[in-house]
Amino acid sequence: MPLNEGLISRLDVKEKNMIATNTVNFYDSQVARVADSLKHLRISCNVSDLQIKFIILRQKASSVFGAMTVLELKLQEEQFKGLIINTLQNSFLKGAIQ
Repeated sequence: MPLNEGLISRLDVKEKNMIATNTVNFYDSQVARVADSLKHLRISCNVSDLQIKFIILRQKASSVFGAMTVLELKLQEEQFKGLIINTLQNSFLKGAIQ
């Protein structure tokens, strides 16, 4: 093999190695970008899930608060009825004693 052909073969191998290295580096950078995008997407999905759960929780809390308000009004009504009954019983007893 003449000297020039050997030199050209070695340059070809070096050039091919450089191209292969650049290709691998390019693919590595692309994989890193995709991984970063997926990470941001996962975070975004988690935030959306939390927002949905918060909305559902707020709706349930509102429903519970509404039910508690109704129960509070019923309790006040029953307490008022009890006060009326006590007042009537006391009036009846005073009238029966006299």
